[in-house]
Amino acid sequence: MPSLLTLPLELLVVVSTHLSTKDLGFLRLTCKQVEQSLYSWFAGEFFTKKQFMLTHKSLQTLIDISKHGRLSKQVTHVILATNMYQAVPHVPYTFRDADAATSWAQGVYDQQSLMSTGYDRDMLTEAFEKLENLQVVGIRDFNSNNRHRDGTSWSSWGAPTILRETGIELPFASSQVSNVATSFLAHIFQTLIYALARAGRSPREIEVLLRKEPLPDSAFHFPAFLTPSVTPVLQNLETLLISTDRIPTHNPGHSSINRPFLCQFLRQTYNIRHLRINFNKYQPGYTKVFLEWLGQPAVGAGAAPIRILDPPSIALTHLKKLELGQMAIWPSYMLKVIEKFASTLKDFCLWKTNIARPAAHSNVTVDFLNSLADMRQLCLTHFKLGFLQQDGLFIGFKNRGLEDAPYDKIREYTGDNMSHFIRGLINDIVIQQPGRSYVDDSDDSDDSDDGSNDEDNEDSDMPDEDGDSENDEFDEDSEDE
Repeated sequence: MPSLLTLPLELLVVVSTHLSTKDLGFLRLTCKQVEQSLYSWFAGEFFTKKQFMLTHKSLQTLIDISKHGRLSKQVTHVILATNMYQAVPHVPYTFRDADAATSWAQGVYDQQSLMSTGYDRDMLTEAFEKLENLQVVGIRDFNSNNRHRDGTSWSSWGAPTILRETGIELPFASSQVSNVATSFLAHIFQTLIYALARAGRSPREIEVLLRKEPLPDSAFHFPAFLTPSVTPVLQNLETLLISTDRIPTHNPGHSSINRPFLCQFLRQTYNIRHLRINFNKYQPGYTKVFLEWLGQPAVGAGAAPIRILDPPSIALTHLKKLELGQMAIWPSYMLKVIEKFASTLKDFCLWKTNIARPAAHSNVTVDFLNSLADMRQLCLTHFKLGFLQQDGLFIGFKNRGLEDAPYDKIREYTGDNMSHFIRGLINDIVIQQPGRSYVDDSDDSDDSDDGSNDEDNEDSDMPDEDGDSENDEFDEDSEDE
């Protein structure tokens, strides 16, 4: 007689994909054979990538997973979300009852103490020490929408419980939520890096995917007494994805460099192969100065004194992939950066950038693309650009053979005939006149390489390269968080 035990594993897995998380737990409890058959698949879906936040219960769950003999080996990607309690006197909500208000107040003060005592760093260190297969760590301020089970998003572990207990969703750090959001973000980034250093872990990738509030320059400051500890972490990085703030570090008497700590940070990442930087397109002056610094010839070790507020530029001799986004910039600054890394660069992405004209008569986008095509040392094999503007006017690309079709917002090419692609791209450019609608119709998936799933896609960051597999539970048979 047919039963679950006689089903081929592939069919059993298909059946299980249609179950809720709670029902999946019941299925795994039916018998040991079913549990053993589904375990590897279950662990891959729920524990390869996990999202936590700076609360004691959430970080304790990370520690518990790290101590699990089998599940700890499954974890390769850990995310710290920026869920942040807002101080009770300023909460613009009405609590449903006294218990909810008390629970929220306790969360506020517990999170503050967790951070002020450094206990969050100690907990992260303890967990990282045991996660021997950790490859990627990240920070983000959104929940992934690509969860196909339960009709919900992947959220930080413990966040749904807080919502149930208080009736309030724990928000992500933002200046609209709290006036200490900037310092909170600096703390979470520095704590993450230092915990990795103390644990002796050097993941190949750090990704900071922030849509609400970018990292301030102060987040990248690691003083001399911490440098010996964090240097191995930074030197082993191959991929670095960051969103940088418009706020300059106070630099009395020096106006040339407005992000000195980010510059110092990047000087330690000389093995980087993939660099993504999202700027603030409403502060073009800061972006210009930073790109001007990045495009300068590198200074060899010992050739010049390293000044903390005016660091020399970097070589990045292994850089193969460069992504720049959320800018308003003259093309000359981008060209200098590309030309500097042309000998190794194979992949370039330009995303949601307003290309500014230095002269009113020039078609600056065409000039920029012509310069790319003519750059002798540059041998790109992949080029992607999307959601561009020229002096605030949106740039579209004609659909060849489809005269009435909407203009493309994105173009992408992979191959060895890049010059031919760019020349064709130039012929397809259309500068849309004011008053015409511009709709970001990019894919709303977190896995999309074509656009972010932010509600306001016009202001969202570079496409997120996610394959989210985090969930809100650790106990394998527990009720779904």
